[in-house]
Amino acid sequence: RTMPDSTTSAPPVSRRRSFFRFTGRWLWRGTKTVALLLLLVLLVGVGWIIWVNHQGQQAIKDAVREKVDEGGLPSEPEAVPAEQNGARYLRAAAALMIESDTLRADWPVVGSADWPEFGVSLDADQIDTLVQMVELSRDGYAATEQARAYDVFDFDPQRDLGYYEELKILGDSRRLARWLQIRHLLLAEQNEPAAAAEAIGDVLLVAESLRQNETLVAGLVDLSIVALGYSLVEDTLSRHQLPDAALARMQQALL
Repeated sequence: RTMPDSTTSAPPVSRRRSFFRFTGRWLWRGTKTVALLLLLVLLVGVGWIIWVNHQGQQAIKDAVREKVDEGGLPSEPEAVPAEQNGARYLRAAAALMIESDTLRADWPVVGSADWPEFGVSLDADQIDTLVQMVELSRDGYAATEQARAYDVFDFDPQRDLGYYEELKILGDSRRLARWLQIRHLLLAEQNEPAAAAEAIGDVLLVAESLRQNETLVAGLVDLSIVALGYSLVEDTLSRHQLPDAALARMQQALL
């Protein structure tokens, strides 16, 4: 009896199974190749974008530098020398006026709606009050007169003031204009139209001093002081026949 041969090989794998194995290996290798190619393309693309962005930024820097070298861009603001800056006198004047305002609590509020009444002559008591107010504020008025000699008014020459400090300067400037109004009223009542015209010029000088500050708030304060100056012109013309020199002075201040 013949025994089966144990060394006989296993039946061959079917052709279909071999095809699937071959196809699977090919697809896996192809997928890895495609992924490597995509990664390479991505790296090249990112590198190209970074290079282009760097070149663009460098071109902008070069253009700005060229413009600066040509003087085509405005220079940084320079500090105004103290001897050329009239703002220091106006700040001193405002401080002196405000100090005077604290001396008498029973004085009328400067610039209040009901005092002084427009176009109405003041009585003896009101004139006496004005005399006292002007006398106690004489140092402030003297500082304002010294500011007339200046054309430049820079309240922040070092560019180091904060927002609230700038607001304080604007408030003080408006307060100073009101105190100059007090002096104008007294001069008008004392029948000194030429000096009253000078006082109007001082009010408008305070407005002019704010025009270097280009903020909206400064512009509004400037306009309010100019409006006060115009009202003083109208009040003066309603009270007096001004000499030609005084009219010329007011016209110059209003231009």
